[in-house]
Amino acid sequence: MQPPLKLGVVGGGRAFERLYLPILQSSHSWQLTSLADPDEGRRALAGAAGATTFDTVEAMLAGPTLDAVAVLSPAGLHVAHAEAALAAGLPVLIEKPVSMELAPIRRWHESGSLPNVTAAFPRRFWPAYQSLRRQAAGAHQVTLGIRTDPAGWGPVTAHNLHPLADLGPHLIDLARWATGIEPTSLDLEANARGARLRFAGAGREVTIVVVHGAPYAEAARVDGRRRRLGPLGFTESALR
Repeated sequence: MQPPLKLGVVGGGRAFERLYLPILQSSHSWQLTSLADPDEGRRALAGAAGATTFDTVEAMLAGPTLDAVAVLSPAGLHVAHAEAALAAGLPVLIEKPVSMELAPIRRWHESGSLPNVTAAFPRRFWPAYQSLRRQAAGAHQVTLGIRTDPAGWGPVTAHNLHPLADLGPHLIDLARWATGIEPTSLDLEANARGARLRFAGAGREVTIVVVHGAPYAEAARVDGRRRRLGPLGFTESALR
C-alpha cells in the first residue's frame, strides 16, 4: 500500500473546517501535513488534527516536505498563494474562483505552469451531475441554476464576491463539461443579487442562473424537463 500523499493547506476557514478537514481525516490517500493561516484559532484546529501549523505560506513551504498544496484562502489571495507553491515545485488545487483576473491564468499558461494548477470543481463527481451529463449531451437547451445565502455558510472572512464570481465558476464548468458546447456567443444580465448568463454554439444553448440571498438549492432544466440537483446531505455533498 502506497503511503499517503502529504498535503499543505493555505487557509483554515469554513471550507477547510467543514469540508476538507473531515475528508482528510478519513482519507487513506492524503495526510494533512501542514496548514498556513494568520489566525491562531484556525491554526489550533489544524494542529489538533495533527498538522504542523504556520502563520505564513512562505514558512509552511520551508517546513515539512509536501507533495501538493490546497489553496483555500480568500479569493483575492489565491494567485499569490498559488504562485508561492508553484515556485516551490508543487502542484496546486485552488478553490474557486481561481483568480479574479485572466492575466495570472495566461501567465501560468505561457510559463508552462498551468498543468500543475487544478480548480476545485467537485460537482463533476456528484452522481446527480453525472446523470445530468448523460441527459444533456444531446440536448438543445439546458439551464443550470444555483441559489444560496452566503451568510448561512458563516464565512470566516467577509463575503464580498458577486454571485457570478462566487457560484458561476461551478456552473460554467459544469455547463461546458455536461453539454460539450463550445460557446460562439455570450449574453450576460447581472445585478447585485445575481446573474443570468447565456451562451450558445452549434445551434444549442445553455443558460446559467446564480442568485444570492435565497435558500440553497441547485436545479437543472434539460429541453424543458426540470431536475432537482441539491441540496445534498453533508456527508454525501462532502464525500462526493
